[in-house]
Amino acid sequence: MKRRNSIDKKIKRKKIGLIFTLLLLFVTTFLILLTKTSFFNVSEIKIIGNEQLTEDKIIMASGLTIEENIFKIDTEKMEKNLISHPYIKKTKVKRIFPNKLSIYIEERKEIAAISYIGSYIYLDNEGIVLNILSDKKDNLIVVDGLKIKNMSIGKKIMLEDNQDIDKLLNFLKDCKKNDLIKEISRINIDNKFNIKLTMNSGLNVAFGNLYNVKYKVSFLIKILEDLNKKAEKKNIILKDSTLYFTKGDDPIFKPHKNWED
Repeated sequence: MKRRNSIDKKIKRKKIGLIFTLLLLFVTTFLILLTKTSFFNVSEIKIIGNEQLTEDKIIMASGLTIEENIFKIDTEKMEKNLISHPYIKKTKVKRIFPNKLSIYIEERKEIAAISYIGSYIYLDNEGIVLNILSDKKDNLIVVDGLKIKNMSIGKKIMLEDNQDIDKLLNFLKDCKKNDLIKEISRINIDNKFNIKLTMNSGLNVAFGNLYNVKYKVSFLIKILEDLNKKAEKKNIILKDSTLYFTKGDDPIFKPHKNWED
Protein backbone atom coordinates (compact mmCIF):
# COMPACT_ATOMS: atom_id res chain seq x y z
CA MET A 1 0.00 0.00 0.00
CA LYS A 2 2.81 2.35 0.93
CA ARG A 3 4.59 1.48 -2.28
CA ARG A 4 1.46 2.31 -4.29
CA ASN A 5 1.14 5.70 -2.57
CA SER A 6 4.78 6.43 -3.34
CA ILE A 7 4.22 5.61 -7.03
CA ASP A 8 1.10 7.83 -7.13
CA LYS A 9 3.07 10.74 -5.65
CA LYS A 10 5.79 10.34 -8.27
CA ILE A 11 3.22 10.29 -11.06
CA LYS A 12 1.53 13.39 -9.58
CA ARG A 13 4.86 15.25 -9.39
CA LYS A 14 5.63 14.35 -13.00
CA LYS A 15 2.21 15.60 -14.09
CA ILE A 16 2.73 18.89 -12.22
CA GLY A 17 6.20 19.22 -13.72
CA LEU A 18 4.81 18.57 -17.22
CA ILE A 19 2.01 21.09 -16.75
CA PHE A 20 4.49 23.70 -15.46
CA THR A 21 6.82 23.05 -18.42
CA LEU A 22 3.97 23.34 -20.91
CA LEU A 23 2.71 26.53 -19.21
CA LEU A 24 6.18 28.04 -19.26
CA LEU A 25 6.55 27.10 -22.93
CA PHE A 26 3.16 28.64 -23.70
CA VAL A 27 3.97 31.89 -21.87
CA THR A 28 7.40 32.14 -23.52
CA THR A 29 5.90 31.53 -26.98
CA PHE A 30 3.17 34.10 -26.26
CA LEU A 31 5.67 36.75 -25.18
CA ILE A 32 7.83 36.11 -28.23
CA LEU A 33 4.79 36.52 -30.46
CA LEU A 34 3.84 39.75 -28.63
CA THR A 35 7.25 41.30 -29.20
CA LYS A 36 7.78 40.00 -32.72
CA THR A 37 4.43 40.38 -34.43
CA SER A 38 3.77 43.64 -36.30
CA PHE A 39 0.24 43.72 -34.90
CA PHE A 40 1.60 45.43 -31.76
CA ASN A 41 3.88 47.88 -33.59
CA VAL A 42 2.91 51.50 -32.89
CA SER A 43 1.06 52.81 -35.92
CA GLU A 44 -0.61 55.90 -34.43
CA ILE A 45 0.54 58.57 -31.95
CA LYS A 46 -2.02 60.98 -30.50
CA ILE A 47 -0.48 64.20 -29.20
CA ILE A 48 -2.57 66.42 -26.93
CA GLY A 49 -1.87 69.96 -25.71
CA ASN A 50 0.75 71.15 -28.20
CA GLU A 51 0.32 74.64 -29.67
CA GLN A 52 3.87 75.75 -30.43
CA LEU A 53 5.69 72.48 -31.04
CA THR A 54 4.88 70.39 -34.11
CA GLU A 55 4.03 66.72 -33.73
CA ASP A 56 7.22 65.78 -35.56
CA LYS A 57 9.36 67.76 -33.10
CA ILE A 58 7.60 66.14 -30.13
CA ILE A 59 8.05 62.64 -31.51
CA MET A 60 11.71 63.38 -32.24
CA ALA A 61 12.22 64.74 -28.71
CA SER A 62 10.61 61.62 -27.19
CA GLY A 63 13.17 59.32 -28.80
CA LEU A 64 10.39 57.06 -30.10
CA THR A 65 11.02 54.94 -33.17
CA ILE A 66 7.95 54.71 -35.39
CA GLU A 67 6.53 51.17 -35.67
CA GLU A 68 8.35 50.15 -32.50
CA ASN A 69 6.66 47.32 -30.62
CA ILE A 70 4.36 48.76 -27.94
CA PHE A 71 5.62 46.31 -25.31
CA LYS A 72 9.23 47.39 -25.83
CA ILE A 73 8.50 51.09 -25.30
CA ASP A 74 9.79 52.61 -22.06
CA THR A 75 7.19 55.32 -21.34
CA GLU A 76 9.16 56.70 -18.36
CA LYS A 77 12.23 57.18 -20.55
CA MET A 78 10.10 58.90 -23.18
CA GLU A 79 8.74 61.27 -20.52
CA LYS A 80 12.26 62.11 -19.32
CA ASN A 81 13.33 62.79 -22.91
CA LEU A 82 10.35 65.08 -23.46
CA ILE A 83 10.84 67.04 -20.21
CA SER A 84 14.41 67.80 -21.31
CA HIS A 85 12.95 69.90 -24.17
CA PRO A 86 12.87 73.57 -23.02
CA TYR A 87 9.34 74.18 -24.32
CA ILE A 88 7.83 71.17 -22.51
CA LYS A 89 6.86 71.72 -18.86
CA LYS A 90 4.92 68.52 -18.15
CA THR A 91 4.15 65.35 -20.08
CA LYS A 92 2.49 61.96 -19.75
CA VAL A 93 2.85 59.04 -22.15
CA LYS A 94 0.25 56.25 -22.20
CA ARG A 95 -0.10 53.02 -24.18
CA ILE A 96 -3.39 52.42 -25.99
CA PHE A 97 -3.51 48.75 -26.94
CA PRO A 98 -2.90 47.20 -29.30
CA ASN A 99 -0.83 49.71 -31.30
CA LYS A 100 -1.35 53.34 -30.26
CA LEU A 101 0.32 55.88 -27.96
CA SER A 102 -1.01 59.09 -26.46
CA ILE A 103 1.37 61.90 -25.47
CA TYR A 104 -0.02 64.68 -23.28
CA ILE A 105 2.01 67.91 -23.38
CA GLU A 106 1.91 71.07 -21.26
CA GLU A 107 4.02 73.64 -23.04
CA ARG A 108 5.95 76.56 -21.62
CA LYS A 109 4.74 79.85 -23.12
CA GLU A 110 6.99 82.73 -24.12
CA ILE A 111 6.21 85.79 -22.01
CA ALA A 112 9.04 88.17 -22.97
CA ALA A 113 12.20 88.51 -25.03
CA ILE A 114 15.32 89.86 -23.31
CA SER A 115 17.53 91.95 -25.60
CA TYR A 116 21.12 90.79 -25.21
CA ILE A 117 24.16 91.55 -27.41
CA GLY A 118 22.23 91.65 -30.67
CA SER A 119 20.08 88.64 -29.81
CA TYR A 120 16.85 87.92 -27.95
CA ILE A 121 16.54 85.52 -25.03
CA TYR A 122 13.03 84.09 -24.83
CA LEU A 123 11.69 83.45 -21.31
CA ASP A 124 8.58 81.83 -19.89
CA ASN A 125 6.73 83.05 -16.78
CA GLU A 126 9.13 81.12 -14.51
CA GLY A 127 12.23 82.71 -16.03
CA ILE A 128 13.23 79.56 -17.92
CA VAL A 129 15.29 80.26 -21.05
CA LEU A 130 13.33 78.73 -23.93
CA ASN A 131 15.36 79.91 -26.89
CA ILE A 132 17.96 82.42 -28.08
CA LEU A 133 17.33 83.96 -31.50
CA SER A 134 18.66 86.82 -33.58
CA ASP A 135 15.13 88.00 -34.41
CA LYS A 136 12.27 89.18 -32.23
CA LYS A 137 8.86 87.60 -32.65
CA ASP A 138 5.89 89.88 -33.16
CA ASN A 139 3.53 90.68 -30.27
CA LEU A 140 6.10 89.84 -27.62
CA ILE A 141 7.43 92.32 -25.06
CA VAL A 142 11.12 93.22 -25.32
CA VAL A 143 12.96 93.85 -22.03
CA ASP A 144 16.05 96.08 -22.06
CA GLY A 145 18.57 96.79 -19.32
CA LEU A 146 18.92 93.38 -17.67
CA LYS A 147 22.47 92.43 -16.67
CA ILE A 148 22.79 88.71 -17.23
CA LYS A 149 25.05 86.65 -15.01
CA ASN A 150 24.31 83.20 -16.38
CA MET A 151 21.95 81.62 -18.88
CA SER A 152 21.48 78.32 -20.65
CA ILE A 153 18.53 76.93 -22.56
CA GLY A 154 16.20 75.00 -20.30
CA LYS A 155 17.49 76.67 -17.10
CA LYS A 156 16.35 79.74 -15.14
CA ILE A 157 18.15 82.93 -16.11
CA MET A 158 20.46 84.48 -13.50
CA LEU A 159 20.98 88.24 -13.18
CA GLU A 160 23.75 90.42 -11.73
CA ASP A 161 23.77 93.45 -9.42
CA ASN A 162 20.84 92.33 -7.26
CA GLN A 163 18.43 92.58 -10.18
CA ASP A 164 15.38 90.54 -9.25
CA ILE A 165 14.03 88.46 -12.14
CA ASP A 166 11.12 87.25 -9.98
CA LYS A 167 9.77 90.78 -9.49
CA LEU A 168 9.83 91.32 -13.25
CA LEU A 169 8.13 87.96 -13.84
CA ASN A 170 5.41 88.75 -11.29
CA PHE A 171 4.85 92.10 -13.01
CA LEU A 172 4.53 90.38 -16.40
CA LYS A 173 2.13 87.79 -14.96
CA ASP A 174 -0.06 90.54 -13.48
CA CYS A 175 -0.06 92.31 -16.85
CA LYS A 176 -1.02 89.07 -18.58
CA LYS A 177 -3.92 88.41 -16.20
CA ASN A 178 -5.35 91.84 -17.01
CA ASP A 179 -4.56 91.70 -20.76
CA LEU A 180 -2.30 94.71 -20.26
CA ILE A 181 0.57 92.68 -21.66
CA LYS A 182 -0.93 93.11 -25.14
CA GLU A 183 -0.57 96.88 -24.81
CA ILE A 184 3.14 96.94 -23.87
CA SER A 185 5.82 96.78 -26.53
CA ARG A 186 8.96 97.40 -24.45
CA ILE A 187 10.20 97.49 -20.84
CA ASN A 188 13.40 99.24 -19.78
CA ILE A 189 15.01 98.24 -16.47
CA ASP A 190 18.23 100.27 -16.63
CA ASN A 191 17.08 101.83 -13.37
CA LYS A 192 15.29 99.30 -11.14
CA PHE A 193 13.76 102.16 -9.15
CA ASN A 194 12.14 103.60 -12.26
CA ILE A 195 10.95 100.97 -14.71
CA LYS A 196 9.96 102.50 -18.03
CA LEU A 197 7.26 101.08 -20.26
CA THR A 198 6.66 101.85 -23.91
CA MET A 199 3.09 101.11 -24.96
CA ASN A 200 2.05 100.03 -28.45
CA SER A 201 0.40 103.44 -28.83
CA GLY A 202 3.79 105.14 -28.33
CA LEU A 203 2.88 106.36 -24.86
CA ASN A 204 5.75 106.30 -22.37
CA VAL A 205 5.05 105.22 -18.80
CA ALA A 206 7.46 105.98 -15.93
CA PHE A 207 6.21 103.10 -13.79
CA GLY A 208 8.62 103.46 -10.88
CA ASN A 209 9.76 100.39 -8.94
CA LEU A 210 8.17 96.93 -8.99
CA TYR A 211 6.54 97.18 -5.58
CA ASN A 212 2.77 97.39 -5.05
CA VAL A 213 2.47 96.14 -8.62
CA LYS A 214 -1.14 94.89 -8.54
CA TYR A 215 -2.46 98.31 -7.51
CA LYS A 216 -0.33 100.19 -10.02
CA VAL A 217 -1.26 97.84 -12.86
CA SER A 218 -5.00 98.17 -12.17
CA PHE A 219 -4.59 101.97 -11.95
CA LEU A 220 -2.63 102.03 -15.21
CA ILE A 221 -5.36 100.07 -17.02
CA LYS A 222 -8.04 102.59 -15.98
CA ILE A 223 -5.90 105.55 -17.01
CA LEU A 224 -5.09 103.97 -20.40
CA GLU A 225 -8.78 103.36 -21.06
CA ASP A 226 -9.52 107.02 -20.36
CA LEU A 227 -6.57 108.30 -22.43
CA ASN A 228 -7.41 106.04 -25.37
CA LYS A 229 -11.01 107.26 -25.39
CA LYS A 230 -9.88 110.91 -25.37
CA ALA A 231 -7.28 110.27 -28.05
CA GLU A 232 -9.83 108.53 -30.28
CA LYS A 233 -12.40 111.29 -29.73
CA LYS A 234 -9.91 114.03 -30.64
CA ASN A 235 -8.32 111.97 -33.43
CA ILE A 236 -4.82 112.40 -32.01
CA ILE A 237 -2.08 109.99 -31.05
CA LEU A 238 -0.51 109.29 -27.69
CA LYS A 239 2.98 108.82 -29.10
CA ASP A 240 5.69 110.67 -27.14
CA SER A 241 3.30 111.57 -24.33
CA THR A 242 4.36 110.41 -20.85
CA LEU A 243 2.48 109.05 -17.85
CA TYR A 244 4.37 109.37 -14.57
CA PHE A 245 3.88 107.13 -11.53
CA THR A 246 7.01 108.65 -10.02
CA LYS A 247 5.92 112.23 -9.25
CA GLY A 248 3.93 112.02 -6.04
CA ASP A 249 1.07 109.84 -4.85
CA ASP A 250 -1.06 110.20 -7.99
CA PRO A 251 -0.07 109.51 -11.61
CA ILE A 252 0.65 112.60 -13.73
CA PHE A 253 0.03 112.74 -17.47
CA LYS A 254 2.31 114.94 -19.56
CA PRO A 255 0.87 115.22 -23.07
CA HIS A 256 2.78 115.68 -26.27
CA LYS A 257 2.40 119.05 -27.96
CA ASN A 258 -0.31 117.64 -30.26
CA TRP A 259 -2.61 117.08 -27.28
CA GLU A 260 -5.12 119.67 -26.15
CA ASP A 261 -7.32 119.48 -23.03
